[in-house]
Amino acid sequence: MINEIVESFNISLMFPMTLANSIPPYELEKVRRSLIQNAIYNLAKEMLAVKPFFFIYNMLNRLKKIVNIEDEVVLYEIHQLLERQVITLTPIEAIADNIESVQATDQKKEIKTSSISSIIMSDANIDELKDQLETMDEGSARKLIKEIMRKAKVAEKDSTYRVTLNEYNTA
Repeated sequence: MINEIVESFNISLMFPMTLANSIPPYELEKVRRSLIQNAIYNLAKEMLAVKPFFFIYNMLNRLKKIVNIEDEVVLYEIHQLLERQVITLTPIEAIADNIESVQATDQKKEIKTSSISSIIMSDANIDELKDQLETMDEGSARKLIKEIMRKAKVAEKDSTYRVTLNEYNTA
């Protein structure tokens, strides 16, 4: 029933899109020969670097900013890419699964960062550090700053955002 509605009202362009997983070389060559299709293909790859899907409306807006091409021409070229299955529809279920996995990953990161909250320096520790810096010579202060920066870089590699931010602020 859904497919019939999509075909009847031609609303497939409103769905999220993605590039096909495997594009035959002869199709890719056709895309490369057409300047507009090549621009659409490259913009789609750029948009997919941010999210696992893109919308035609967003692509049209971005293409308008880059080049002065009429929407009808761009839509025709996108339609050609859809027919040749270079651009494909993204199932809503895949997007829902992706959102769930991102949320699960975010929860894991939050748990990881909250478990190290005891490492985060309080304002009292920063005040104490400031007092120490007033009595330190320049060489010792530089050495301390390098040590704190090293800790911040280690925390950054471990994806401990709060610790990283605190270490950089301390430095």
